[in-house]
Amino acid sequence: MSASLFDIVRTRVELANLPVVIISDTPGAADEELRLRNARRVLLVPRPFTGSQVARALAEALEPEEAESSDSGKRRDAGTQ
Repeated sequence: MSASLFDIVRTRVELANLPVVIISDTPGAADEELRLRNARRVLLVPRPFTGSQVARALAEALEPEEAESSDSGKRRDAGTQ
């Protein structure tokens, strides 16, 4: 995971609530890094991935916040759904 890019995006006020989809070949390490950052509105797609997994993650990331479930703001692993 490119932690520095994620941090840059999150520190900019206009991008602070931007949903992020991360594709990672080390999902365990990426999840740990996101946990340490208290990352919100992030979906993690592990490699290898299918086009439908990425499409699902993008669709879910673009849902309005009020449409999310009670676990709103938590990281989700889009690769296993």
